[in-house]
Amino acid sequence: MAETRNAEPIDLGAFLTNPHGEEYLYTVNRSAFANTASKSVFDAHFADQLFREDTLYLISGSDSGLLIRHLLNHDPIPGTRYLVIELPEVLSTLEGRLPDLQADRRVVLAGSTDWTRVATEQMDIEGYLFMGKVRLIRSIAAIDGHYTNYVQLAEQVKDVFDQWEWSTQAGLGQETFINAQMANLAENRISTYALRGLLDDLTCVLLAGGPSLDQTLPWVKENRDKLVVMAISRVCEQLYQEGITPDIIFVIDPHPAALAVSQGIYRFAEDALLLHAYHVYPPALHQWSGISGFIGYLLPWQSELNPDNFLVTAPTVTNTALTVAIRCGAREVILAGVDLCYTVNGYTHASGSAEFAAGPSLAELTTYVETNDGSRAETNHAYKNGVATLAQQVEQLTVENPCKVINPAPHAAKIPGVHYLPLERIELQAIPAERREAFRAPFAHDSREERLRHLQKVLTELFAMRRDTERVKELTDDALKAVQLAFDAGGKLVNPKQKKELDRIERRLDDKYKRAARLIKTYSILAFTRALRPGGKEWTEKEMKSWANAYYGAYRSGAERVLSLLDSTMHRIELRIEEELPDADLLRLSGFWLKEKCPGRIEVFRKRRGPSLEELSARYPIVSRLHETFLGQRNANQTMAHAKHADFTDHKQLLIKARTLFSQQNLAGTERLAAGLGKLDDPELDQLKLLVDGHLAELRGESEPAIDAYYRITDPELLEESLSRLCNLLLDRQDYDNALLALEALTHLSPTYMPQHAELLRLTGATDRALDEYARYFGLVPNDTRTMFKLAQLYRDLGSREGAQVVLEHILEHEPENRAALAMLKEIGE
Repeated sequence: MAETRNAEPIDLGAFLTNPHGEEYLYTVNRSAFANTASKSVFDAHFADQLFREDTLYLISGSDSGLLIRHLLNHDPIPGTRYLVIELPEVLSTLEGRLPDLQADRRVVLAGSTDWTRVATEQMDIEGYLFMGKVRLIRSIAAIDGHYTNYVQLAEQVKDVFDQWEWSTQAGLGQETFINAQMANLAENRISTYALRGLLDDLTCVLLAGGPSLDQTLPWVKENRDKLVVMAISRVCEQLYQEGITPDIIFVIDPHPAALAVSQGIYRFAEDALLLHAYHVYPPALHQWSGISGFIGYLLPWQSELNPDNFLVTAPTVTNTALTVAIRCGAREVILAGVDLCYTVNGYTHASGSAEFAAGPSLAELTTYVETNDGSRAETNHAYKNGVATLAQQVEQLTVENPCKVINPAPHAAKIPGVHYLPLERIELQAIPAERREAFRAPFAHDSREERLRHLQKVLTELFAMRRDTERVKELTDDALKAVQLAFDAGGKLVNPKQKKELDRIERRLDDKYKRAARLIKTYSILAFTRALRPGGKEWTEKEMKSWANAYYGAYRSGAERVLSLLDSTMHRIELRIEEELPDADLLRLSGFWLKEKCPGRIEVFRKRRGPSLEELSARYPIVSRLHETFLGQRNANQTMAHAKHADFTDHKQLLIKARTLFSQQNLAGTERLAAGLGKLDDPELDQLKLLVDGHLAELRGESEPAIDAYYRITDPELLEESLSRLCNLLLDRQDYDNALLALEALTHLSPTYMPQHAELLRLTGATDRALDEYARYFGLVPNDTRTMFKLAQLYRDLGSREGAQVVLEHILEHEPENRAALAMLKEIGE
């Protein structure tokens, strides 16, 4: 994760003991447990988050082992297990301190290098992922970030988990996609396959939302007649402002955010082709009055109505757009705004976007990628994964579809298989007007007769599926009755004949009603998987009864939900038919459009009918309300911008990032953070700015400004950190008097600084004070044998054999095989 080496020390110091007899590592936890019992700390922070049934917890850090003890002391939770992931240097210090751990397999401790293997082989993480029952927890150490290796550990765990969850949930979280697919049945009429071959030998430019879009748009405008301009929906407002009309617009997101960032698409309804996923957020599509084509399947079950089509390419709209461009014959695809990294100032998106307005991303912990010009840039894990995904996609697509993919941005992430070619070196040819008309033509067939024919076919298919789904519901009712007859109240199998009846029902579901059964399971797959409990053990008859009830219960509730979905879909189709009637009831339709958050549907209706907005408004006053509401949607993206701004300037996260960058000796990252903080007008950040200024000066080798910055810090949360850095700088300058003052102040914050204070007192000739400081330290930390050995050395050097002998014998009481102590004891005895 680091750009340069990590500078964290491995010597964690001695365990300290709090008033409640609990031992903790000060380097790891600072004062989190110094005066408060760990149970109180954990209860206050986590409450009941750690004790939910049938859950696998992945916990970053053990809080000096105290969090493990907290888990072991709690009553077992049915089906719940814990995988505590620890740093190697801490793992070694915990050996022998957790004797109960081996006997209780609810809690497993693993190192940061092998926890994924342990999760897979010992913890059944796949089963928990299928149930959606894996939870990430950051220990107090990972939250506070004093020992920054824990911050990096937590980020690494999250990165791996996110990939696991995405790959698992991609096949499970189908409800949102099916809801949108069914809502879009009327609009999903023409397959994007109609575009195949129509981009042959053309150069496409794919406009995405990254920072380099700003530098590319003037070139696009200058060469507009030589390019097929493809744009993702979020950049359309910026294109409108720049006077650039796209040929093709892409939108795929099934969530409401799609509408918030896609308001600009409606600027181009007269001129652009909209290519959308079958599951795009319905209000975004239903208000589009231009020509369109869909990507994916028409229906979520096998049907002759499903045409040949391209599939949506995960994970982003850029991936899908690139697939369409290459598979439709493009000779070249030029990527613009596909940066997949941050600018030097921390921006992730082009100007004019909500993200740009929110400000630079300062608080987010980042990683690094190589850029096209050979330098390095900050990025997040999602973008870095996107680099690998795009590289793989380009490699696979261009095997059968020769196409050169180009990214002309020097500061964009370097993607294997994507050629870096500056804009001035790209050679273009003008595209005849008839070629542009040719790739629009298949989607321009939008007659009333064709729309009605499509709607009637879809309605017939929906009626057939509703009939089969109703029958599935009846069969699951029979199955639930058979379960009750098969088992007695205690769960014992008493009627094997009913077991055969269940087998018969299952065969009918899998055979005659296969399509409906699959739809129900797909639509409600989470309910089905959550009816199971991971573990892999053989079930008792009682557990089998419980499972059967849960399974067929999920089947029945799933059938009811699908029936409701089918009914609402048929109602929508019937209203789409109503829209086509000469005497359509506009008042009824308007109420439905408003209910579905589609006031812009009036534009579709008006365009198909011919009358002007003024004529319709004169006859139906509600038309003006619909039009005004539609125009008002253009402000929706501002809310998202403000919400994101809060994440960018989170003070706690900024402090953790500052610590992490400094621990990595990351000069470039610290420079970017300092520059970003300097642009924020927030008095609450003034002390943090001083800390970062001190870090920056140190990394540049400038001790004087660093000392000045640390001297000015008074914030209690930053005081120990600033004093510690100040002390190191003063020691480097051999300013021992001021270093002693800084160390003395630190000893009042924690006893862990007392040995260093004592050693500096010894070096400066204050031997008596050094001995007093050691005595004070051992009164608080009596079992720190490493520091005891230093005291023994001091006594020996002072010629006090008796003093050295007493200390060495004390060490050997705790560590009989301590070789260094044995050797010195032999030495002073000779």
